[in-house]
Amino acid sequence: MWTLKRRSLFSIGVLLLLYMIRQETAFLMPKPSGRDRVVLRARIPPEADPNIPWHPLMKKGRPHGPIKLPASFEALRSLRIFEEPRLDAELLPERVVQKGTHFSVEEVVYDGQIRGQAIFFLKPKRVFYKESRNLPDDGEDYGEGGWLCGIGTEKGAWFCRKLVRRLRF
Repeated sequence: MWTLKRRSLFSIGVLLLLYMIRQETAFLMPKPSGRDRVVLRARIPPEADPNIPWHPLMKKGRPHGPIKLPASFEALRSLRIFEEPRLDAELLPERVVQKGTHFSVEEVVYDGQIRGQAIFFLKPKRVFYKESRNLPDDGEDYGEGGWLCGIGTEKGAWFCRKLVRRLRF
């Protein structure tokens, strides 16, 4: 019975001693200020930064790789046609690819990023299922001779959203 009391008194004494040592050395440890506590609470996850390399343990999935050709796409909205694969290039006058138009791609060019989204330009040609069957031209403008931007770059509802959808047959 005495050994049980001795053990409990000893353990209580050790705990009190550790608590007193911690209190005495507490002034040596820097305490975060109010601003630092807010910063510690609002940590930005590493996957939020688009410039860091991807790692398998990140919450978000692997970023999309380059578009593999041959590929066909559908325009999700009306697309303007650029003369060259750059955002500052001139637009072809009075030419627009209408929403729902299908086209194949012969070349893809990447031109930087906007908010983590890769900006890519597509060089369109007639969609493969019309070209291979030698169907007559239906007068549909699919952007031949120009470049189509696959990401919305103008402020508005389509900013940083994909403007084309890949067709999988």
